[in-house]
Amino acid sequence: MISRIWELPNLEVLTLSSDSADKERTWEIPVEVEFPNLRILHLRSLGITRWTGSGDHFPRLQKLILQSCGMKEIPSCLGSTSSLEKIEVCGCSPS
Repeated sequence: MISRIWELPNLEVLTLSSDSADKERTWEIPVEVEFPNLRILHLRSLGITRWTGSGDHFPRLQKLILQSCGMKEIPSCLGSTSSLEKIEVCGCSPS
């Protein structure tokens, strides 16, 4: 889905929308990838239905926004991210 964005160590806010997404249905973040300073992650109108990864990818994540996404669940590992304060879900299918 994202190619070299993780090479930006000071990235604090990341918005991925349908224009920036591949047509893949699963978003798999490689084990070695970390967004050390990312505070806000906004996923908008993506075609992904499954997201796999580790809470270690986002050690400072404070806010996750899911807008018009087809995911049925978020990775349970985000529950181990102690910095996560808020998850917003807007316009997502209740199924």
